[in-house]
Amino acid sequence: MGAGARVRGTYRQQAVTSYSSDPLEHAWHLQIMRFIVESGMPFNCVKLESFKRMLTLIIPPGVPGVPTPKPPTYHMIRTTLLDELDVEVQKCVKPVLATAATYGCTIMTDGWMNIRGQTLCNYLVGTTRGATYVATDVMRGKKDATALAQAWLRRLKFLDIKLADITAFVTDSASSNVSAMEVFQKDESVKHIFWIPCVAHVMDLILEDIGSID
Repeated sequence: MGAGARVRGTYRQQAVTSYSSDPLEHAWHLQIMRFIVESGMPFNCVKLESFKRMLTLIIPPGVPGVPTPKPPTYHMIRTTLLDELDVEVQKCVKPVLATAATYGCTIMTDGWMNIRGQTLCNYLVGTTRGATYVATDVMRGKKDATALAQAWLRRLKFLDIKLADITAFVTDSASSNVSAMEVFQKDESVKHIFWIPCVAHVMDLILEDIGSID
């Protein structure tokens, strides 16, 4: 095990040294990473032969005066490049969240279920500079009103926003959210936060009712 660890450590050091010594390749990799994330492509697309052939056609090897950076590996895409892109995103998000201290903000959340059957809660923050996505939590264990309210509280306390700067909390008007909000608002730290049922969801329900009229 010791020998394996040394080999693995040496390999990583060589990769980092080679990577940082070529700024053009670094910039190229980051731009590919931005494209993959923006388009919603799976990270393992870089393993496809068609992906590699595409890059070869864009920058053919052996052309005089034209550098031929290597394509990013799957490992780089899901680790170092993803981390670098996250830093870029946070630099954009922080100024948006900072306005909450002056003008307040609204937290918006909705629930989804992924292909594994897990319940997800997405969180967005609405400010005077617009809305920004901040987190997705996976609900585990019990999924009653108390558990949902506690999940909301944990997320709000973990955000880079003071609770005093949050003025409203938006969810859809499903019965589970109504019950959870009753529990949520019993906490002294968030009693000042208004609950606003999502207007789009309310309108959707109204239209469904209208459509069901014979």
